[in-house]
Amino acid sequence: MTRTHHPAAAPAPTEYRADIDGMRAIAIALVVIFHFDLLQIGKAGFIGVDIFFVISGFLITRIILTGLAQDRFVLGRFYLARIRRLYPALTVTLAAYLLAGYFLFLPDKFAELGRETVLSQVYLINFYLWKTVNYFGLQADGVPLLHMWSLAVEEQFYILYPLFLMLLVRFFRAAVLRVLVVITLGSFALGWLATGWKPEAAFYLLPTRAWELSAGGVLAAWLMHNRPSRRIARIAGPLGLGMIVLALVLHNPLIGFPGWFAALPVAGAALLILGGARPGTPTPTARVLALPPMVFLGAISYPLYLVHWPISILIQDSVADYDYLWRLTGFSGSILAAWLIYHFVERPVRQRRILVRAPMFLGTAGGLSAAIVALGLLVADTGGLPQRFAPRVLDLLAFTTDKASQYERCDWPQPACPLGPRDTPARIAIIGDSNAQALAGAFDIWLNETNQPGRLLFASACAPVLQAGPPRCVTFVEQALSEVEATPSVKTVFLVSVWRQPYEDVGYAINNTYLRGEAATAGFSRQLLKTITRLQAAGREVVVLDPFYALPRSAPEALARAAIAGTQDNVGIALADHLAFFAPLLATLDVAATRGVRRISFIEDFCTAGICPAAQGGAPVFSDTIHIRFGLSARFAELLGQKMQRLTP
Repeated sequence: MTRTHHPAAAPAPTEYRADIDGMRAIAIALVVIFHFDLLQIGKAGFIGVDIFFVISGFLITRIILTGLAQDRFVLGRFYLARIRRLYPALTVTLAAYLLAGYFLFLPDKFAELGRETVLSQVYLINFYLWKTVNYFGLQADGVPLLHMWSLAVEEQFYILYPLFLMLLVRFFRAAVLRVLVVITLGSFALGWLATGWKPEAAFYLLPTRAWELSAGGVLAAWLMHNRPSRRIARIAGPLGLGMIVLALVLHNPLIGFPGWFAALPVAGAALLILGGARPGTPTPTARVLALPPMVFLGAISYPLYLVHWPISILIQDSVADYDYLWRLTGFSGSILAAWLIYHFVERPVRQRRILVRAPMFLGTAGGLSAAIVALGLLVADTGGLPQRFAPRVLDLLAFTTDKASQYERCDWPQPACPLGPRDTPARIAIIGDSNAQALAGAFDIWLNETNQPGRLLFASACAPVLQAGPPRCVTFVEQALSEVEATPSVKTVFLVSVWRQPYEDVGYAINNTYLRGEAATAGFSRQLLKTITRLQAAGREVVVLDPFYALPRSAPEALARAAIAGTQDNVGIALADHLAFFAPLLATLDVAATRGVRRISFIEDFCTAGICPAAQGGAPVFSDTIHIRFGLSARFAELLGQKMQRLTP
């Protein structure tokens, strides 16, 4: 009897262990609960992938070493078994996703799905994501096939690993375990160093992730010739489970991943496997893991991993409010879809009830894969088949490109950009996040009109507040303020931000301590006042732009979908909701105003009749959810000039 596991299901050895299916159940539950955001404790559920890596490395190493020891391992047969397990469920998922995307996705998202489908089918998507997506960043939520990175890592490992083990056993049979230990430690060290140096590479690429798979391999190689005592097995299971729970509880966004932290779930998974290594005398932990509900969830974990993220993305793209009920519906629907794929696709192919002969199976799999790749290329090359939509819809969607892209070159740590007249030293400094970049065009117009040279200093996602946010933001703000202090010509400093960072429910870092709720907002307020005080102490006048409103989804896309549905052509948020969300910050700015800080607000110019709209004059206000589109630069420059004139004593 065999079972399937995520991410890439390995051919099962003769000795089936139900407790490992239970481990798969824990791993897939962590990942899916995390991606559907169902539980507060599930915020670090991505560690489920690390558990899967250990399981995969353990099983595949045991299969290969057992086969080599018995002189019956055939590389071609090994790869064929891999393809039998992986391609049917993967191909069905990608085909269904493309079909659903045709009807539900707007052109840009559909084109992105086409690109990522091609890369997923050939297991190279992790390289693409390495260059384009921060897994823990805001943009990750909308990436159509973000979760496929782990499958790509596993398959790249499995292409190389059997060849490596074959050579190792042939020439250094006595040193197999020692060599695997060295490789594991080396990859772990590389991943730890790269997490601080090149975090995206450390997260997505095989060299920095291989140790998690080879850690399972080390355990498999050791168990080939050893057996834990009953006492060790009984201790290992609860200890491993405790380490996984500890990882869930301790993780926060300040902790780089994988780094050293991934050792917690990896060691936990290895200990759980060790705890079940006495099948004849199962430990209490192993018996719990082998319960039927756990085994069922573990059995469908591979198709569940495949389908859950696409279902989440499709729902998010189709509903106005992706609330808890919708997320729970997606979770339940994912389990149903996974069971259907497992029952009607994966198991029949794996058990050779259909496509029995290898040539027939490979021909069918190759043909379907080629068709999926061709379809993905067509979708990507045509820009998502935009002809599906009316011209008005496409006109609205075109505003997604209306961005201040010429100022991207100023994103820290790149040098600041000059604004206004260029022939004299700067008198104005604008410090902020990407919202400062979005308003750079407006500032440039206003500064030119008033003959004031200025400088734009911004870092994406970094509020202009001392000792607030991740380390890169802390460094940026300190350097920006130091630059202003070292430039005597600068007399006025504008602080510009989305200002939402500490008010989201995910928490925020203050003074290198991760805080949540009122502790985060209160700490942010203290640090903002300290920032203002420092600038004033240096003789600089401080002007703060009050928070502008934001939308729950992209303004051009929301308006386009409204046009498709033939509903009200303008969507937005209630002014009362905006004011309630920012109440702590507005109270802090009231305090700052009593200390000489000047404030500018654009809210009253846009939010009328209690509504903050997505559009004015038939065109979106934003290019996305929070960034004012570049085409409104002249309008905001005019408003900025008027408000600054009113503030002049």
